[in-house]
Amino acid sequence: MDGENNKKLDGPFLTIFSMIKDEGMAVKWMVVPLFVFLVSHTVRVWKLVTFMPLFLSSAATGIMN
Repeated sequence: MDGENNKKLDGPFLTIFSMIKDEGMAVKWMVVPLFVFLVSHTVRVWKLVTFMPLFLSSAATGIMN
C-alpha cells in the first residue's frame, strides 16, 4: 500500500485490520467480548419472550377484575 491509500483507510477499520493481520492473539481477544455479548443478548431476548406474555396476561387479568 502506498502512502496515499493508507491515508484513505486511516481510522478504526485500518487499526482492526492491522491487528488481525499482524497478531493472531488479537483475533482471540476480539472474539471473546463478541461471544459474551451474543450470549448475554440471547439470554435477555429469551427472558423477554418467555416472561413478557406472563406479565401481560397477569396485568390484563388484574385490570379486568
